[in-house]
Amino acid sequence: MGDEAVEVENPGPRWHPSPNLRIPRSSDPKKPRKKASKTAEEVVSSPVRPVVDADDNPVPTAREVHLARWDSIVGQPRQFVENPPLRFQYETSHGITMVVRLMLNSAECIAWNIELQYTDTVSIYYQLYYWKEPCGEQRGVNEEYLLRLHSRWSDNMTHLRHSDAIDTYNFITEMLEAIGIDTWEEL
Repeated sequence: MGDEAVEVENPGPRWHPSPNLRIPRSSDPKKPRKKASKTAEEVVSSPVRPVVDADDNPVPTAREVHLARWDSIVGQPRQFVENPPLRFQYETSHGITMVVRLMLNSAECIAWNIELQYTDTVSIYYQLYYWKEPCGEQRGVNEEYLLRLHSRWSDNMTHLRHSDAIDTYNFITEMLEAIGIDTWEEL
């Protein structure tokens, strides 16, 4: 037993393909490649099919959805939930532009996307819900959003509702109160 060096031949990696592994075969260089069915220019210039709802009514595109006038919304809380505007803007007391877009109007709730435009390049997004009737989702969402379980109005600005919150000012509540809505309403 000495200090003799033993040379061992390196057999290389021990890799065995799985029976489920499919290795793509390279195309035969002698065969010409198939031409794409459409060029990029043809795809871009092809007519766009209009989007329709379940009743074949055309759904307006984002460019076709006009802003509702703020003066037609303010002071009309009942109209706001009975016939919610598709899109409108609100200037907050801090000078931040808020863009409100309708996402859903179902039998249980109305949901809006709230965009707070802090600058031309920075926006923060939230959701706002109006619960038309009590349901399991209402209770669960309100619990998740740190609100009273029977609240009719729910927003996801939860960072304002923690005990160690730095700021507690809610721009969504400001907008709702400017419309004339009681944000403490319960079902």
